[in-house]
Amino acid sequence: MGAQIDHLVMHKTGPFTYRIHGQNAHRIGSLEPEPGRPPKFSQLYIFDTTNEIQNRITTVKRTAKVGELDPKIVKELIETMDTYNCLTKIFRKARDIHETDSCQDFSIRLVGQSKCNRQYDMPQTDEIAGLIVGDFTEDMGERDVVVQHKSSGLQHISDMHPLFMTLQYPILFPYGQSGFNENIPITNTDGNQRKREYITKREFFSYQLQTRLDEGMKKIRADLYNNVQDAVMNGDTDARSLGKRVILPSSFTGSPRYMAEKYHDAMVICRWHGNPNLFITITTNPKWDEITDHLKMYGSDDPNDRPDLEARVFRMKLDELISDFNKGTFFPRPKAAVYTIEFQKRELPHAHIILWLEEPKKLWDHSWQDMAEDVLMHQRRLLRFQALQLTPSELQHYTLIEIESLLQKFEKSLNEFTGMPLPNKAIMDEMKKKAMARHNQFDIAEETMIHQSLFDKLNHH
Repeated sequence: MGAQIDHLVMHKTGPFTYRIHGQNAHRIGSLEPEPGRPPKFSQLYIFDTTNEIQNRITTVKRTAKVGELDPKIVKELIETMDTYNCLTKIFRKARDIHETDSCQDFSIRLVGQSKCNRQYDMPQTDEIAGLIVGDFTEDMGERDVVVQHKSSGLQHISDMHPLFMTLQYPILFPYGQSGFNENIPITNTDGNQRKREYITKREFFSYQLQTRLDEGMKKIRADLYNNVQDAVMNGDTDARSLGKRVILPSSFTGSPRYMAEKYHDAMVICRWHGNPNLFITITTNPKWDEITDHLKMYGSDDPNDRPDLEARVFRMKLDELISDFNKGTFFPRPKAAVYTIEFQKRELPHAHIILWLEEPKKLWDHSWQDMAEDVLMHQRRLLRFQALQLTPSELQHYTLIEIESLLQKFEKSLNEFTGMPLPNKAIMDEMKKKAMARHNQFDIAEETMIHQSLFDKLNHH
């Protein structure tokens, strides 16, 4: 993008301000990169297309902070653009000429004014762009942009050019269709005389962005819902059913289709990664310091009078918790996470979080001591031997036994978690023998005398 940036307001006190003057412009360079430089932007369509997938991934990683990109998705996008996008086809023709004869000079002409303003079908390649072999002439349109084979500078594409948006956002305009131009006539629907003959850019984009409730109804086949077709056939006979039913698509947050789609996404993760490793719940605490401090400062006694404040603080803490999970703060970084936010009857939000860890064994090594806190006490009570001491290895195996018994209550087992250690029966039998041996080391005669003495005291009157 190109624009005149006002640097005077960027370094003043207060919030950061970014201000530009004049019109935005899209910049486009030559069709071939300079020697020693990697291809970028439109050059990726022409130069080194054998490695185009990797070149595009490298370009994105170099210009933005992104995670791992899936080469399969990049390949599918390239194939889609090659099949349907008219501009892409022109660039591919230029590639063919470049590969056939790299010394041949050529240019691409981006048509600035279409001759078919009232045509509503998909644009044809020769209507919006043209490939020129040899030197270009001066008889081209004033608004046409000629992209040369080799050049050192950048030329601006005005935001008034019909292909401005298509070049800037090719995925949003997959067919290479033209956008706004200054010669789109305005329709006189109210019969009043107008001074303007053509629509403005604001009117054009308002029309493109407006919400259409019935758009997409055929795609989701809303007319096939129960009783809808029957009502159409029989006629509207009940005045209580006046109105128009609109089926909310899955893009509407919170709609039934949205929830069903998220459920299916979670099931796909389960099918791919197996059973989750952790189920975590976080609930809003009305006495969090952030809430109480705000109420003290701005005045209020009951946090429940400010559900908006509780929800905002909860969301901040939830985002921070998810960030800690992804950083591996508490346990190994998860490979997948799913959570949902619900509201209790007292209107406090809480979230249920499901995590899939990379290796359950790492989670076990990291947190088995926390899970084994009550195991030693439980074994002392079970064996009636308060002096019982267990080695770390024995304590781990007793903890695994307790976990296995809990899982079996729900028809599960540690065998379902790849990499997790399992209880060793041989070690379990050995530990029982040691406990019995320690029990048999008591002095029976001495214990009998102590028992008799205590028993006599109980029967003493």
